[in-house]
Formats: sequence, structure tokens, C-alpha cells
Amino acid sequence: MLLAPKEKKQEEKKPFTFLEFSTKIIDDFKAVKRTGNALVYLSAVNRLIAYANNHKITFEQIDYTFLEAFRDKLLQDGLKVNSVGNYYRSIRALYNKAIKAKIVSRDLYPFKDISIKTDKTAKRAIKIDDLAKIYQYSRKINSHEWHAANYFFLSFALRGMSFTDMAYLKTDNLYKGFVTYKRRKTKRIYNIRLHPLALEIFKLYQNNNTDYLLPVFPKGTEEDGIQAKKITRQWIKQTNDYLKQLAKKCSIDTNLTTYVARHTWATTAKRLGYANEMIAEALGHEYGNKITNTYLDNFDEHLVN
Repeated sequence: MLLAPKEKKQEEKKPFTFLEFSTKIIDDFKAVKRTGNALVYLSAVNRLIAYANNHKITFEQIDYTFLEAFRDKLLQDGLKVNSVGNYYRSIRALYNKAIKAKIVSRDLYPFKDISIKTDKTAKRAIKIDDLAKIYQYSRKINSHEWHAANYFFLSFALRGMSFTDMAYLKTDNLYKGFVTYKRRKTKRIYNIRLHPLALEIFKLYQNNNTDYLLPVFPKGTEEDGIQAKKITRQWIKQTNDYLKQLAKKCSIDTNLTTYVARHTWATTAKRLGYANEMIAEALGHEYGNKITNTYLDNFDEHLVN
């Protein structure tokens, strides 16, 4: 008579800690080259773990009382309301993923009682007169200020294109007088008419010994990798530092950054009488409700350009 094999005692599943689960999600983002998301989540996770002083803290322990105390500590440390909000949105997203993965019960979800506040961002656009001051200011060729101004005006000439998207542009992106590219943030494809100013700036860097139109990434840099993200951040920081100096020399009372080019393009278009819907389409923003967005997708590209 054959005896049935003894059933192996099922090992109890070890519950994921907040850090273990978050690390897995961050690694998944890195694997699919969503480096920006990975770094944003990593920053929030590091902050929370440092505050808790406990690498083994579980999702169950991250309750309403914990989150309220965590927010108070961040504000006491001098973080701005919007920075705190960014951390909380990342932690909330991780908590939601943990619920879907059955790591923690939905009944314990603490964010239904947590208000994530934001402060209205100050206007960052500059006037056309100030734009002209910067453009006409004499800059030594190949100086840091010269490069910073080039990147600023390139963004302005390309409908407020982000620094990251400009950094990844290659010769293949230029075709028949247009710049065609996929925006890193939204994965949406854009066709922008190549303004003479943009073409002039690209020509300044045509022998930059890299794989790209601008000399940001060294040859062999892995696209959208951690190193590429760090390089981009460093370039943006350095460019903003020199734009700030340039603004001071031009007597412009504005915190001049690469992002100001985007705001200035949009504000200038508004002052010229273009509709908000048209500007939203040009910038790649959603405008109004889903039905409105459907109409926006059908705007004539010629009219946008």
C-alpha cells in the first residue's frame, strides 16, 4: 500500500516592509527606463525612512498619526509646502500599489483623512523687453553664460521645450524644417517648426563630438539611465546658476531659470491673443475636460506652428 507523501508545511509568507516593497517598485521603474519616477520615489522613501529611523517599518505602521507627525517635521526642517506635497503624493502612490499587491489591507488606507496641500506657484514669465535685454547682452563665446543663454533661447524658440527633451535631440529629430520628438514626460510626439533662431543655435554645437545636437551627454551614456538623469540635473542646476547671474547683469528682477523660457513662451502667446486651448496644445498640456482634449488633438499642426 502506497502512502501519500507528507504534505510540506507551508511556509508563512514574510510580509513586505515599506522599504522592501518600495525598493522593488523603484527597481521596476529603473528596468523600464522610467528613471525620473524612480528618483522621485526614492527621495520620498529615503525621507520617510530617515524620519521613522526604522528600516523595517511596515505599511500598517504608516497611519494617520505617523503621516501628520512626518509632515510637521518636514515643515519644521524648512521644506516648502509643495515639496512636502510631492513626497506625500509619492508615498500615497506606493501605498496604493501595496494595496493592489495585497501587501496591506485597503481598510488601513490612511490618506482618506490626509490633505495634501499645495501653494500656488508664482508667475515665472518675463516680459519681451527683458527677453530682448538678455538676447542683446554681450557674452563671451563658449563662456558659461553664453551656453546658458543659448539653452534658454533654444527652449523659447521650440515652444518652451524642456531642457531634458532638448538634451536628447539628435540629427534624426530634424526633418524638412521641423523638430519631431517624443516628450520624455508624457511620451507624446510633437512636430515643431524649426525657427531660424533654433537652427542658428543648433549650428553653434554641430561639432560637439557627442551623439546629440547639444553637448550634454558624453558618448556612450545610457539613455534615461540613472547616470543620464544625474547629468541632466547637474546641467540644469549649472545653467540656472548662470542664468541667474545673467539676469542680475541685465537688471532683471526675476529668478531666471530654464523653465522661465517655457512660461515666457506661453505668456507671450497669450498676450498676442492666442486662445488658451491653442497654447495648451502647443505646450502639450491637457486643457479642460476629456471632450475638450479630444478636440485639441484635432488642431491643425500648421496653425499651432
